Amino acid sequence: MLDFIRIEVFANGDNAPSHEFLGSALRGAFGAALKRTSCVNPKYRCGEPDDDRQLDSTCQAADNCLYDEFFIRKNDYHPYRFSKPIGEKNYNFAFYLFGGVCKKLPYILNALYEMVCSYGLGRDRQKLEIEKIVCNDRVVYENGAFNLEGVKTKRFEAPDLANRITLRFVTPLRMKSDNKFLTSKPQLRQILFSILDRLNHFNGMPTTKLPFEPQYKEGKSNVTFKDLTRFSSRQNTKMRLGGITGYVEYDEIDPKSYTILKLGEIAGVGKQTVFGLGEIKIEDN
Repeated sequence: MLDFIRIEVFANGDNAPSHEFLGSALRGAFGAALKRTSCVNPKYRCGEPDDDRQLDSTCQAADNCLYDEFFIRKNDYHPYRFSKPIGEKNYNFAFYLFGGVCKKLPYILNALYEMVCSYGLGRDRQKLEIEKIVCNDRVVYENGAFNLEGVKTKRFEAPDLANRITLRFVTPLRMKSDNKFLTSKPQLRQILFSILDRLNHFNGMPTTKLPFEPQYKEGKSNVTFKDLTRFSSRQNTKMRLGGITGYVEYDEIDPKSYTILKLGEIAGVGKQTVFGLGEIKIEDN
């Protein structure tokens, strides 16, 4: 149903992150490092702020370019995302790969290494030292050396049903309803549709509607809107990344809904998940 690799990077720096949300800095640095390490046509101006090129670009490598797939293609569900809770005073983070791009793991690891150690993070581009890198619970980098032997792609397995759960929004959830971003508690069916639609896009099958009616009883909740902004150097402007935070409790939830929520822990929910937004956690009560 979902093949993935979870990469965990443990990094040390002289100074703690200056912004409570590190996700935008991570993605920006990753893009620069990925292009630097994978581009075979460096004179081509892909990704410029005024770049309106289509997928039939004059760049002959576009169809097989990771940078093109991860950053340039518009209106696409990118097969990766960062994972970094808000407010942590360290540079540790996780990075998910989904589906076929898991085969490109060595290229991704190279870009992540360059991003952390050579390009740097934040406005001052602080260069960090990597303590270790872990892929699907296997250490692949330690003491200055890589070893990818034994790393395998994981396939999601449906968990045993928990009848009563708490859904926590670890990072702001950005989700639209009636063409407007939600500022109040989302409905469970909206969350489920977002997850399922994202998963189906990975397989080339966009979702038109939720194929079943969720069964549950809603319990206590505490949901607020958290405003976040980030500066986009490409667009030279501030971008809003605010969304829903807090929790909602559900009782007597049906197996299909529970399984999709557990998939959402891996794939993310809503918009701009590549930055680390839309991270959820399911707690069995």
